Amino acid sequence: MWSGHVATPVRQFLRQLQNYTGTVAPFYTSAGTPGDYEADFASLMPQVSVATGLGLTASDLPNAQSQVMAWWEKMAH
Repeated sequence: MWSGHVATPVRQFLRQLQNYTGTVAPFYTSAGTPGDYEADFASLMPQVSVATGLGLTASDLPNAQSQVMAWWEKMAH
């Protein structure tokens, strides 16, 4: 995440997925606030369903593994 938006390298990757029509779930880290990250992500891939993403900040590091695992389990169902 860069300034609350999708970082340029991720934007370039998403351009390569323009023919994909499934569901995606953004994962992002941030030292600040998420801003409009998920809306920006969705606007870059209007052909897909965007599930609720997971955003982690530096303060989440002590519990990051359990948060990622809980999110992953939720996405799997």
